[in-house]
Amino acid sequence: MKKFIKNLVKLIIINTPYFVLENFIKNFFRNHYERKKSKNLEKIYYKNFITIDKKTKWFCYNLQFLTKNLPKINTTLKIKKILEIGSYEGRSAIFFITFFNYAKIYCVDTWKGSDEHKKNIFKRVEKNFDLNTFSYFRLKQDINQNY
Repeated sequence: MKKFIKNLVKLIIINTPYFVLENFIKNFFRNHYERKKSKNLEKIYYKNFITIDKKTKWFCYNLQFLTKNLPKINTTLKIKKILEIGSYEGRSAIFFITFFNYAKIYCVDTWKGSDEHKKNIFKRVEKNFDLNTFSYFRLKQDINQNY
């Protein structure tokens, strides 16, 4: 909330037009509400999630949007295969494997990182992916063999 007030004051100081201030305030509260819902969903999907950085949760910010909009897409398209490029520690893979019960998911990652990553952590990141997704993929394999 401090950041919101600080940014609002800055916008007022630079004489930001009223309609921009109004949109800033409206979007802040809408996004705040959505983030809160996403955090609740995060607790459901990632109870025992192993990670090297508990603060970095790139995928989790999208949970509310995805759970709200994917059912509409899935009923139309009947998604059977998912290709994930860049799996990191498996957050999105776990979500998609849980959300699309009968789809197969293919995860591709070099676990070498990119410029913004510290290179020495990627052996741990890959191990975390394996640990985080093992039970989901094992369960999925059992389900698919029965069909």
